[in-house]
Amino acid sequence: MTLYRALGSLLFVPLLLGAQTESRPVAGSQVRFWVVAGGSIHTAQLEQLTPDSLILQSCATCITLRYARADVSNIEVLHRLPSGMRTVSGFGWGGLIGLVAGVIGATTCNKLGDGCDGAILLIPAGAILGGLIGSLAAYLSSYKWEPVR
Repeated sequence: MTLYRALGSLLFVPLLLGAQTESRPVAGSQVRFWVVAGGSIHTAQLEQLTPDSLILQSCATCITLRYARADVSNIEVLHRLPSGMRTVSGFGWGGLIGLVAGVIGATTCNKLGDGCDGAILLIPAGAILGGLIGSLAAYLSSYKWEPVR
């Protein structure tokens, strides 16, 4: 087994583990729904979802905590997507962009003498900082609204 194959296998394991999502939202999940009568959108914490009713634990903008399914439409639940591969990819892309920015910053130094000796440190610093920012952005974007069927 080559090193590339082993690394490729490790990178795809989070995708395979995250492919199994729960079919029904559980109590405490964050849900978003549209009220048919007023056309308003609400976000709340779910207590129970049955075939004929939507019961909420808490909702700051709702009139009631109990709705008939006929009174609401487009019920969605907030799911966290698998973030392993997404974070690795974000680190790679951010690191590459930071590396390029570091190289540009280091090569455009126009000071005389020893003034540019520290500019070479911009290259690894840009790569590391860009990678951290990229992985953080990728991790934070791993939440998605999915419709409830």
